[in-house]
Amino acid sequence: MSGNYGFLDCIRDRPAIFRKYKLIWDILSAAKKGFSTKNSSKAKLEETAKVCEKFTEAFPVLFPSNNITRKMHVLSIIAPKQIREQGSVYKMMKIEQQGEKLHKKLNDLDRQFGNIKNKYKRFFYMLRELENGYYV
Repeated sequence: MSGNYGFLDCIRDRPAIFRKYKLIWDILSAAKKGFSTKNSSKAKLEETAKVCEKFTEAFPVLFPSNNITRKMHVLSIIAPKQIREQGSVYKMMKIEQQGEKLHKKLNDLDRQFGNIKNKYKRFFYMLRELENGYYV
């Protein structure tokens, strides 16, 4: 087994379990690589779409007692459709990254102003903080 799977070192002595997690990791790594490529050719886009679809083909078989999450569904059902129709995965990746960044900021602000019990007031202060650039 070649490759750097340091995060899986704790289960290397259990080959069957290691292979299952390695397969999922390889699918996710290939999908990320496809999403990270700017100006992909049609062939590369199709390859990325197929890699994404592989996830829900493999995951339920490898982990039958686990459920498919919303993000897994988006990765393997929604993303391939969008890739084929819109032909741009790089933009999708950047939008997702910015959305996650904004979500983190809003969660941080919600904790910062969590002591304000009036929801409208708390939301006002959160937006003011965000708008004035105090929160970066």
